[in-house]
Amino acid sequence: MGSVREIRDKNELARALGDLRAAVYQGLPGWHEPPEFLELDRFDLKHEPFWENHEGVTFAFEENGRATARVTAFCAKAGSELGRFGLFDSVDDPEPARAVLGAAAAWLAARGCRRMEGPYFFSMHEEVGLLTDGFDTPSSIYMPYNPPHYGALLEHAGLSVSRSFRAFRYDLDTCYDAAVAGGRDRPGVTVRGFDLAREKEESESLLEVYNSAFADNWGFAPLTPRQG
Repeated sequence: MGSVREIRDKNELARALGDLRAAVYQGLPGWHEPPEFLELDRFDLKHEPFWENHEGVTFAFEENGRATARVTAFCAKAGSELGRFGLFDSVDDPEPARAVLGAAAAWLAARGCRRMEGPYFFSMHEEVGLLTDGFDTPSSIYMPYNPPHYGALLEHAGLSVSRSFRAFRYDLDTCYDAAVAGGRDRPGVTVRGFDLAREKEESESLLEVYNSAFADNWGFAPLTPRQG
């Protein structure tokens, strides 16, 4: 028998991450283990821009001193009917998965959220959703990678599919020159590199274009200069 526990300490987060990577990811053909700090640094409440406007909590299900499931729930500090979850991991067992997802849903409901959506890490600008096919190959950039059993665990916990995403393979060896050439052929369009000597101005322009290009996409919230 195990139990759900709220964890906030960075060392506890690291232990839960290590337990679950060892339990569910080792040996998967498409898995390439990223450095732990890429995830753990995102929980730095003083330096991570995301937490300026959001609050959140991480739950772990522990059995015999080891985490067998975990999830992070979060929502906007300003209040919203939509709560989100992410960083979900679990062994192939419905009990620990259902327990942490239930704790996440209860925490969000206590803050006025009427719906829970995920997985996110932590927004539409990053990894969104769940891998459901293509487990033999590494994930595309900003696309998730997870074991095949996660979809069934989420459905067993009462969640249902909201949106489907697809990743497309882009061959830089053959497609880049064609894309650049196509841009050069358009009247009034100039294709050039990023000018590092004008990094601030260039970054502001890129942020403006990015936010404009994705403004009407489902779930999109504009990036701020701190996040960009």
